[in-house]
Formats: sequence, C-alpha cells, structure tokens
Amino acid sequence: MNSILRLMSVNSSKNTIDLPEEFSRITQYFAPLTQLPGAFNLLDDAAVLKIPPGQELIVTNDSVVAGVHYRGDELGARVAQKLARRNLSDLAAMGADPLAYNLSFAVPQETREEWIESFTRGLMQDQKEFKWSLIGGDSLALPRSSVLGMTAFGLVPEGKAILRSGAQIDDDIYCSGTIGDGFLGLRVSRGEFSEITSSARDFLIERYELPQPRLKLGQGLRNIATAAVDISDGLVADLAHICRASKVGAIVESKLIPLSLPATEILSQKSSLFSGILSGGDDYELIFTAPPSMRDQIKYLAKNIDLSLTRIGRIAAGAAVRILDLRGQELSLSFKGYTHFDSSEFES
Repeated sequence: MNSILRLMSVNSSKNTIDLPEEFSRITQYFAPLTQLPGAFNLLDDAAVLKIPPGQELIVTNDSVVAGVHYRGDELGARVAQKLARRNLSDLAAMGADPLAYNLSFAVPQETREEWIESFTRGLMQDQKEFKWSLIGGDSLALPRSSVLGMTAFGLVPEGKAILRSGAQIDDDIYCSGTIGDGFLGLRVSRGEFSEITSSARDFLIERYELPQPRLKLGQGLRNIATAAVDISDGLVADLAHICRASKVGAIVESKLIPLSLPATEILSQKSSLFSGILSGGDDYELIFTAPPSMRDQIKYLAKNIDLSLTRIGRIAAGAAVRILDLRGQELSLSFKGYTHFDSSEFES
C-alpha cells in the first residue's frame, strides 16, 4: 500500500477515475493528521519510520464495516475513534506504546463532507490523547457500505512484547474493567432495555461506541503478565485464544466476573443474558495471566493506573475454557464468541 492517500472515484460503467477533487480533500482533511517527519505530508509513495535502538516494532491491522461493526448512523468522529481504539487495544494487549497508523478509507461516493470532516476530527482527538499520528494509507469511493481499515504501529522494549503463548498451568487469570458493557450497549443503541435509566443507557452506549484501550495497563504488564489478549470477540472466545496459543486450559468462576451497575441492573431482570455477557464482545478490556507470586504487584499496578483488575480464574491442564456457575458446575454456552466466518448470533 502506498503511503500517499490515493482517494479516487471509481465508475465501473465508464471505467473512469476522478482525482482533482479527492486530492483537494486529502490536503484539507487528512494531511493535517500527519505529524511524524517520515510521513512527508502524504506527498510521497511511502512513509519512513525510525525505530529507536532497543525497541521492537509491533504491527496490527483492524477494520470496521458499516452494518457489521457499527450501525451506520453514527457521527463520523465516533466511527473514527472506534476504529482507532480497536487497533490501539491490540497494541495494549502486546504492551506497546502507540507510534503511528496507516488508514484505509473507503466510503460511498455520496458520503457528505460534514461526515468526513467529523471523521478526521475524531482521529485528531485520539491522536492528541494517545500520542500517535497518521503516516499514510489509501482511500477510494465505493458504490455501497463503508469499509474502514487501519494498520497500527507501536513500540515495545526489545524482548518485552506480551504474547498469547506464555500462559502456564496455575497462573491466575485477570480481566480489567467490567465485562459485557459492549454487548449490552449495542442492544441499548438498537432501542432495547427501554426501562433502564437514561444515565445507564448513556453509559452502555458510550462503552460500545467509544471503548477505552488499556494502554497503561499493557505497558505496566510487560514484566508481570505471562500472556494477554484484548476482549474484542468475547471473554470466552478471547481467553480461548490464549489457551490455544499456550496449549493450556482455563477455569473461570462466573461469580468473579466484574459487571458494571447498568449490566447488573439489566441482568437482574433478564438473567438469560449472562451468556451474552460472556460471549458478546466489544468490551476492549484486557484478559491476562500471571503467576500467583505477582498478586501484590498487580494490586499496586491497579492502584497506580486507577483501573480495577479482577482475578476471575486460573489456567489449568487441558485445552478448553470452562465457566463454572455458583455451585461449581460447568455452564454450557450455546454461543462462545464472535467470528467473521460464522453467521450464528447470540439469542437471549
């Protein structure tokens, strides 16, 4: 992919490409997002990144599609920030510091300038908050739904990247924040749970639309965690990624899973949704494993970064993730997490 953003209108019937208006858009909206010298103001074929001595480059890629990862009626700023934060969450899980990103911007030709301006404003807000910047990418106009992609680059001290493959039997399993808010937030945004308070509704929708990448946590875990992953596909599915990579199993006690007050309120009325809490995804919290000897350090880290870190289970022999109910019996989950190649959906 070239570093310069090549925005082009594709007309399949005439097989023509209209450039001038699109390059004007680059100059107006995207070039101001470049801050690293190696981005060359988006005027060259590729960017040049300098890697400081003693650092390793972490690279990840994630995308959002209208109607799949977001509803399609959100402000451009919210869509941009969700795209950015999905990628930042991957960097957090590896213990990395954000550096830069490439953007793939493919939107319908009739997309309004106001939406694009809002989109780039959202990117700028997150650039300031998370201290990274645009270095290039690609873009074009599509006949239908938007497809927005990002390749994120981060730095981590040499040999300190946190992998999924390091979990050991008897390690503790932790998660950050609260679980299930993303799953419930999507449903609230679709008009469900009308009986909850407006503050609970706003909280859950923001948790779905504007996740918080746990970068400080990831960086603090470099010398503590044996494995880590971010919760994008659901707690069960993402913990299973650690188990698969580490060739171990996991036991999670459902009574220990941290829930927000709005989630607790909804579950008190509809307990069948608990399976969705475990499997629904879009929380972008971190799951990590660490030996019991690290418990005091983890408590200190939680206090230092002002983030709750909850021990929810342990790594065990085997290959499966087992969720135990209040009586210690294994829960049977009909839906264990989101996958792009599985059309099944969790139904309460």
